[in-house]
Amino acid sequence: MLVYANSFNLSGTGTVDAVIEQVCIWISKKYSSRVDAGKIAIGVRELRFSEGATLSSRSTVDDDSSRVYPFYFCARLTHGQDGVPGRRWITEVGLRQDQQEADIHCSVLTKTEEISTQVNSPIQATRPTIVRDLFLNCKPSQDAIGIAIKTLDEESATAFGYEIDRFNRRHPIVLVSADKDGRYSVDSNRLSSLLVGLAQVVKIATTADTFLIEKILGRRNSAFGGAINIIFPARGRSGERVVLSKIYRPESILEAIESGINFETEILSAITHQTNLPHSWKHISLDTVAEELLRIRLREASSKVNDGADLAIYDELLHEAADQIAKKGQTIDSLQQDVEDLNMQLGQANLQFSDLQSAFSEAARYKVTTPSVDGEISKLRRQVSDFLRCEDSVERSLEMVSTLYSDRIVVLPSARSSAQASDKGGFKYPKKAQDILLKLVGEYWESLVVGDSDQKARQIFGNKNFAARESDTLSNDGKKRRTFTYQEREVLMERHIKIGVADNLADTFRVHFEWFPLERLIVVGHCGGHLDF
Repeated sequence: MLVYANSFNLSGTGTVDAVIEQVCIWISKKYSSRVDAGKIAIGVRELRFSEGATLSSRSTVDDDSSRVYPFYFCARLTHGQDGVPGRRWITEVGLRQDQQEADIHCSVLTKTEEISTQVNSPIQATRPTIVRDLFLNCKPSQDAIGIAIKTLDEESATAFGYEIDRFNRRHPIVLVSADKDGRYSVDSNRLSSLLVGLAQVVKIATTADTFLIEKILGRRNSAFGGAINIIFPARGRSGERVVLSKIYRPESILEAIESGINFETEILSAITHQTNLPHSWKHISLDTVAEELLRIRLREASSKVNDGADLAIYDELLHEAADQIAKKGQTIDSLQQDVEDLNMQLGQANLQFSDLQSAFSEAARYKVTTPSVDGEISKLRRQVSDFLRCEDSVERSLEMVSTLYSDRIVVLPSARSSAQASDKGGFKYPKKAQDILLKLVGEYWESLVVGDSDQKARQIFGNKNFAARESDTLSNDGKKRRTFTYQEREVLMERHIKIGVADNLADTFRVHFEWFPLERLIVVGHCGGHLDF
């Protein structure tokens, strides 16, 4: 089973010897036994350690142990698993350097081999320690992924959106959000260490406006309230590419942690499920080095062939063998593209399935009716609304609207409290307030659904009665008064409809709300007196 695969570049300012030295240090610490880096760099058939572990290596060196460029190297460590007889773990570290002082391509691959299907002990995703050691002690190249954690806020959201859609992005992005208390559900530093070279960890700042970030990026590419979102690179050929994402809700993360699951490792598992295959194609294995050695021998043999008739036959055979090797490489490239295309089709199918699940969930949550029933509901709404127009209570009008139009409006507890305060303060115009609420869930909601602008709202409520935002002089305290909690999120609600300008409950009325287009909902946070600036 392929457990882990990674590939990255190390700066050519370092040396191949330094990289091989790190491999030897890693193995030496693991088995408390000194490993000679000089011998490993040339190639060893097999070194044995305690508990049946073995190490072998191979490299492209000539007869006097000088390196032949492009230089290839691979070291393979094999060992058993405690308590699981019949399973062997294999970790390979491969290197390729095209010429001296050029960047060093490094690949790490871990897999298991079982003697039969009877070996069914579960396998946990893991990142070999050597990956961390190489990033810490050997200088990564500038294009290395995930060396540092990045931070996202509303100011950087637009640029982040471009990064998500970037055509040549090949790595996943792990977007980590904080809950309302500013706590993250995972250790971002450990997560970044596990994913270095594979994915970029991005933390949403605790002070960021996640609602505004969602507006800029869209719900599929954002996260809030402690959720974690994995945004995979686009798949498929140009014109047919699709960006997939996998989101973990805060409640599911908490449930997993309480059941003893290490969630950083869970994310590593989700990432490697998508990245293992393409990284394994880039891996420099023992077989890869052996093939390169064969090419070297073929080139040497071909150069020694003279014009003799008999030797010409061998020269032709050597070239034919080289051509066959090249054709196999082309076949592999073609098969890899086919796999990418099939993955894209599978991803699109999963995305459509996810959208259908979300649609069913939303329908159940907000009790969306079928078109045939909706006509009767609309008729009932008009009749009840006409009957209740004589009401003289803001609170009762608000309750009536929220009951009849539960699929269009959500009334927060703060709105109900402000409506009660308005009634107690002797508000003089409850029928006007009721008309505003009915227009809000009627004409205005319908205009929002079809994508009309705020200019349409001004026509419905009147230019003097509707404002899409507050003035620029709004203080921080004023913003706090207009910020309300919806689905464990803090939402600033600057859109408002007004009656009167006097600063008292009897003459003044305000409705502060926000529109959630994906849910097709108006959420009301305040329905009462004027809020101070």
